[in-house]
Amino acid sequence: MKKNTLKQVFFKNNTRENIAVLAGGFITGATIQFNWASKCLLQFGIRPCTIENWVRILISALLFTLLFWLLHKIIAVISKRYNESAKSNIVQRSNFFFASFSFLIFYFLFKPSTNVLIVLVLLIVLINIFRKSLSALFTTQKNELQYFKQIFLLFLVVLISNLFIEISALFFKNSLNYYSYTQLLPASLIYLVLPALFPRIIKPYTILISLLFFIASVPAISHIITYGTEMPTSAFYAIWETNSIEAVDYIKQYLNPEILSVLLLLMLVMVFFTISIFRIEYKKPKFVIRLLFGVCFFCIPFFGDASHYNTPNKFINNYLKYKSEIKLFKGEIEKRSMQQYAENITKFEPDSALTVVFVIGESASKYHQGLYGYSRQTNPLLNEIRDELYIFEDVIAPHSHTNPVLSKVLTFANHEDMDLLYSKPTIVEYMKSAGFKTFWLSNQEFSDQYTTISSAIALQSDWFYFAFEKENASICFDGRLLKPFQIALKDRALKKFIVLHLMGSHSDKTIRYPQEFNRFTTNEGIEPQPFHRPWPISIINAHDNSVLYNDWLLRELIEEMRSKQPNSVFLYFPDHGEELFEYRDFWGHAEANASIYMFDIPFFLWLSNKYKDKNLDLVNNLNSYLNRKYQTDDVIHSIIDIVKCTSPDFEPQRSIFNPSFKERKRIIFNQDYDELIKTKKSVDDVLSEKD
Repeated sequence: MKKNTLKQVFFKNNTRENIAVLAGGFITGATIQFNWASKCLLQFGIRPCTIENWVRILISALLFTLLFWLLHKIIAVISKRYNESAKSNIVQRSNFFFASFSFLIFYFLFKPSTNVLIVLVLLIVLINIFRKSLSALFTTQKNELQYFKQIFLLFLVVLISNLFIEISALFFKNSLNYYSYTQLLPASLIYLVLPALFPRIIKPYTILISLLFFIASVPAISHIITYGTEMPTSAFYAIWETNSIEAVDYIKQYLNPEILSVLLLLMLVMVFFTISIFRIEYKKPKFVIRLLFGVCFFCIPFFGDASHYNTPNKFINNYLKYKSEIKLFKGEIEKRSMQQYAENITKFEPDSALTVVFVIGESASKYHQGLYGYSRQTNPLLNEIRDELYIFEDVIAPHSHTNPVLSKVLTFANHEDMDLLYSKPTIVEYMKSAGFKTFWLSNQEFSDQYTTISSAIALQSDWFYFAFEKENASICFDGRLLKPFQIALKDRALKKFIVLHLMGSHSDKTIRYPQEFNRFTTNEGIEPQPFHRPWPISIINAHDNSVLYNDWLLRELIEEMRSKQPNSVFLYFPDHGEELFEYRDFWGHAEANASIYMFDIPFFLWLSNKYKDKNLDLVNNLNSYLNRKYQTDDVIHSIIDIVKCTSPDFEPQRSIFNPSFKERKRIIFNQDYDELIKTKKSVDDVLSEKD
């Protein structure tokens, strides 16, 4: 008599079937515990969740493995009462039923929740009930096989295109938790609905989808490689608001071999799968199969709330949101244009002259200003009149992109309440209602009134002038605004509010100043860093030269005011700052890896002698205000305060020039700025510490 082995005692000769049953039990037990720990799973991902709960998960997995094996064996014993055919059928059904619970692994493709687990269990039950019908339906014939191949290859085109974003993040930044990756699997299915229902269109559809995903992947991958993080909403908005000049400058600034190599690899992969799809001969499958696949491909992404994870969907959704905000803003402006600003504005000395000049710079680093102690004297002319300037030390921008900044700077909106952007007047509307003639002088490119919120506000002015010429971009220096500025100063209006929007230190920095201001050409005066090399030094030099030119222009504007407008106010600050290789190998400005260098900005005030004489209380206190912590999303209150035309919308605690000023929490990219700078220099440092 032969001695039975352990394998024969427990598994007989059905090794594959028994392993499938045991796997179903193990996955079921583990999945139940992961569902129990769904909050941990969502917050930290699979690996940390498993490490924290591994004992509970393992015990549950082993218990369910044992339970499934015992139930399967009990059913096998009971089946012996029946004839051989019935016995075989019962055992097969039992094997399939318990093994099918392995499909609970798909739980990890959705946002973890008990509802997902219940639905998956119900689907497993339904699959077992209709097993024969489904088996007959999917009996593989040549037509169906060709159909399945094409659909699967198209799925790979979409999935790999999506995954390239995550792969880029993995190589060029810290990877995200499992949920971000796995959402791409069900998300990709939405793009299979049309070809699943109408397989005849699959070849041209593949070309269209490939182009769509590749175009969307270019900025998404570039952003990850350049800034080390995925695109936030502000980055999408910056794309919609970017003009052709800025786009070309961005490409010159950041295009590098890493970006080109990743995009080339993505293109080759997409071409490979597209060619593979074209090589498959079209065969029309059964209508029931097409309908079933089409419905599944449509329902799964929406059930899992996953469709928005597709790269093109991110762009489309953000674009629709952006256009909706512009449309709402346009509607409110047009509505207000039909009626005078209703609030009661208190006008200061209505019969006396006053000129207020508000200069908005561009990408000007506070840390490269001679006025703020920079090792290079980039502000020699302003430094000559330093005693006449009120230089504020602790002012930051609300964003690191121009248009999000201006949507707050030029309106009553702030990070606590963006609805004020629509419900309250803009700075131009307010000043017009206060009796000022308004002027807008810009050296930024203008394309359309409602392309950006700032351009819509600019065109509300009584007189506007855009100096920038796209065809002559390399010689369109900010000095072009001097002549129209002189014209505005000579205007007969008693009260004038003049806004100048400069190109400042915008990239390409080398074309922001005439050749005679190209004075910084070596590394002299630059604090050495290990990552400094010829290229970063050239960027720093170009920026410093643009600041030097800006210094000349600001001094010219002040002197024009001094000679022509005895009662006048001059306020300067840029939209945002600029990082320039100060502590890491990076330059530019991006919200997602925001640093103090992108948000800290120069901010100074000049007052004419006559204005000082008329406002002694303010002048006597100004020096004590210079170290106030301030964010420029409140600057409209400061401007209203300094021109003394208050209204119920004016909040004195938000004016940096007011005795009632109260410091408030300053937020940059959802981080408390003042807490951040105690130990860190960027949001990136915080994220790295968490990782």
